[in-house]
Amino acid sequence: MESVEEMLYRDALRSAETNLWFLSLYVIVALPIIWLIYVYSYTHIMFLHYIPLGVRTALVIAIVHIVIGIAVLGGAILYYRFLNRVTDIYKILHLETFELHKYFLIASLVMVGVALLSGYILWVNAPAVGPYIGPLFNPRNVFGSVEVFSKLYMRHVVFEATYILIIFLSIILALIMSISLRVLDARTNIWSAEISAWLVWVVTILFAVYLFVHSSRILLIATAISTALLFILLGATALKLRTRFTELFSRREELLPPTFTSTEKLR
Repeated sequence: MESVEEMLYRDALRSAETNLWFLSLYVIVALPIIWLIYVYSYTHIMFLHYIPLGVRTALVIAIVHIVIGIAVLGGAILYYRFLNRVTDIYKILHLETFELHKYFLIASLVMVGVALLSGYILWVNAPAVGPYIGPLFNPRNVFGSVEVFSKLYMRHVVFEATYILIIFLSIILALIMSISLRVLDARTNIWSAEISAWLVWVVTILFAVYLFVHSSRILLIATAISTALLFILLGATALKLRTRFTELFSRREELLPPTFTSTEKLR
């Protein structure tokens, strides 16, 4: 018959595996969906000629901000739940915990709030924001439109504030993810976790360069591919969790912190 500790361990492990698996699949599916929504919005709204070009542009970008905010919320919840359950496993194994899941959730929710709020502001204030950004976009060139995003933050304060906050929060999230994955690798020796810890920074840097320095289709594709590869590796990590954690659980008594016997205390 299983002990309470074994039941808690198996429940935590099952939940951690499931959430990491769902996260991997979620992001890989979400990336093309976000792109399809952008293309659909662009090809429909941009041809509403009775609306000024700038207003149409602002409405498209508002939709994209809101969709990205919702997508980030789903991914953040899954990674938070994964981190939370891994923390529970560390506690069962008598390993040091860092409670990183709490900080990850806070930073993620702030990022979601920024994306949704900026989308709402753009939607409501499209007539005011539109004239500043309209000339940058060609209604007939949806693929070329992705090459002008690095110029938006210089055109209006809404984009400047949004970009700065998004990159700042992306760096915080990358730091938390990198630390959590490196700790996981150090304790379980899962190579895909270590590679993922470095790939998180690659994605963050590529995204920052795309937004602030040079928006190009090649850079956007490289960012998307790196993101997909990152979450494929997280899926590979999920495959190894059960084996590696079970090995640790079988020798959990060895992981107990050193204690003194009564004889040693008297000395």
